[in-house]
Amino acid sequence: METQQDSSSASGESRFIFFADICQSTALYDHLGDVEAARLMMYCLEACARQVEADSGRMVDTRGDEVLCLFTDVVEALRAATALHAFTQNDPRCLEHRISLRIGIHHGPVIELKGEIYGDAVNLAARLADKSKAGQTLLSAGVKAQVPDTLDRLLRPVGKSTIRGKQGVTELFELLSNSDSEDITEVSRRVQRPGRSLQLRLSFQGKQHRLSQMTTRFTLGRNAECDLCVPHASVSRLHAEIRYRNGRFHLFDVSTNGTRVLTRTNTFAVHRSDLMLQHQGAICLGRTLRQPNLHLAFTVR
Repeated sequence: METQQDSSSASGESRFIFFADICQSTALYDHLGDVEAARLMMYCLEACARQVEADSGRMVDTRGDEVLCLFTDVVEALRAATALHAFTQNDPRCLEHRISLRIGIHHGPVIELKGEIYGDAVNLAARLADKSKAGQTLLSAGVKAQVPDTLDRLLRPVGKSTIRGKQGVTELFELLSNSDSEDITEVSRRVQRPGRSLQLRLSFQGKQHRLSQMTTRFTLGRNAECDLCVPHASVSRLHAEIRYRNGRFHLFDVSTNGTRVLTRTNTFAVHRSDLMLQHQGAICLGRTLRQPNLHLAFTVR
């Protein structure tokens, strides 16, 4: 079990507890073998972690084929669930292996000690994920009660159900299709706490580019028509894009050879996926890792 350590501890504070489970992972191990299946699991779990972080959540734990996360805002939790289902429905690797997620979200008090979280609410969130079908998100009544009225139409009651380990019945709700994800984002923007807008500075071969919250799409690639052209044979004509989304800058790789993002402490491989850009580092398109003159230095402030 891998646990993300956090110096803070919460005693009985209520959170939105978010479980996501990769469906039919046992069948994938049987079909692909241990090594390839494990790589695929890691690919999906890393995508979950990036999305949760992008939506202001925190991944607390990974347990084989599932992730446990915490959110303080219900809209952000719903947006993360919607985005993760959309990821599995559009990502080539997920489509090839028919990967989907089951997600359960509950709201209640949690106790956090040394990076681990405990409490009956955690168990209930896990049970909701167990009850979900492939591609479905189930919510407890406690979550539904805190969803803004403007998003009520995205929830559908699915009746009352018994939950293993719980007495009586629990009323459940389903988060509806991904086609309404823009509505979730729009509500989130309206309720977002005010803060200083970020700016991203890109530096490449002596030229500076400044990106702001008004930047909807900044293109990188070998094509001279891109906003920033990197002339190297391993760089795709349209290799990647930088977009400002939900208060953060994200790099989206759409290339053949992938992208490396270097920070002070880590190197991230991004291929047909996205990564949130933070602090400062360098972007290496294609096979330019060992060619510093082709690195794109970035600073986010």
